[in-house]
This record gives sequence, C-alpha cells and structure tokens, in this order.
Amino acid sequence: MSNSETPHVLVIGTGSIGERHTRCFLSTERCRVSICEINDDLRNDVANRYPVDGSFADLDTALQHRPDIAVICTPAHLHVPIAVRLAELGIHLLIEKPLSLSMEGMDRL
Repeated sequence: MSNSETPHVLVIGTGSIGERHTRCFLSTERCRVSICEINDDLRNDVANRYPVDGSFADLDTALQHRPDIAVICTPAHLHVPIAVRLAELGIHLLIEKPLSLSMEGMDRL
C-alpha cells in the first residue's frame, strides 16, 4: 500500500466493541471501513447507521475485497484461528482482548 492509497479496515464482529471500532475508525476520515458479521440483524443495523464501505455476512466474501487491516472483535475463542488466517494473507491485525481462552494456536500465531 502506498502513502497515497486510503487503507481499508475490516472490522470482524459488530457487537458493542466492533461497532465502537467501526465508529472510531470512520471518525478519523483516514480509512475505508467494512464490516463482517454473521448475525444478519446486527450487521444490517450497523451498516444502516454508519457509512461503511462494505457489509459482509462471512469472512470469505469480506476477504475478496482485500482489507489492509483487520480488527478482530469476535468471541475470544475465535480470535486466534481468524488471526492466523489473516496474518498468513499479510493483513495487519488488531485483536480485541482477551487474545484467547487457551494457549492453543499461540505458537503458530
């Protein structure tokens, strides 16, 4: 990504924390923000309240739009598997706490 390009941030999970990250990234006016949420009602609610660049029901579809950065705001037991997948694609990560509920997958991450 060159300095002239606007970074694309993907927020994965749009519960209260994911919504806050969406709102805060948008408020900077320095990036494009997309969301990924499996709960249709929650995803549509957030997408209707904020000017997101994209709204996706699954991670595979969201990744087709090639984010530069991902914010993982899913339940904690999903953080590491999602993070490993994104890191292997070269996507920068911000992971909500706790990082995990166990040490499983930590060496790989």
